Amino acid sequence: MTRRVPRLPFIVTVSVSASLVGACGSDVVTTGQQDPNCPAEPPQPFDFDCGDVPLDAVCTYDVPCQSGDRQLTFSCDPDANGWMLEPTECALPHDSCPGTEYHCVSTWSMPIGTNPPAPCPAQPPTAGSACNDMQMGGFRSQCGYLCDDGTTWTVATCEGADFDVDGAWAYDDACP
Repeated sequence: MTRRVPRLPFIVTVSVSASLVGACGSDVVTTGQQDPNCPAEPPQPFDFDCGDVPLDAVCTYDVPCQSGDRQLTFSCDPDANGWMLEPTECALPHDSCPGTEYHCVSTWSMPIGTNPPAPCPAQPPTAGSACNDMQMGGFRSQCGYLCDDGTTWTVATCEGADFDVDGAWAYDDACP
């Protein structure tokens, strides 16, 4: 099955740490061996179909995350687990990207396998609201968010949860 991907009107390249970076008019950003057959949208867990993307190619996207837009790079191996998020370092602990399952503790990851935890809430949960990271497919135990000042980073932690007892979201008091 062939997927159509909109073509970029033109590409600008700049050397950055031995990789090529460029973009114009698209969510797709060129890095390394960006393939023109990359999917229009970033892959999600359980996307096993690599389409026409060669094994040595990568697909890089600007993805809106809690800390701002991040460039995330994916590779695909249909004989392994399909699409994999390349484990690049994150600047802020427990960053995540709303509407996806991308999460970063020290490096970005995307769950593979069965019954991963639910993504972090898109909006910061209210301190004291219920959470349960112990149940199968439960919440992530820690999620990072920008404070109201737009620059300070805070981490919410699901505390006190057990398999049959909800815990409560608590914050690290980093916000001014």
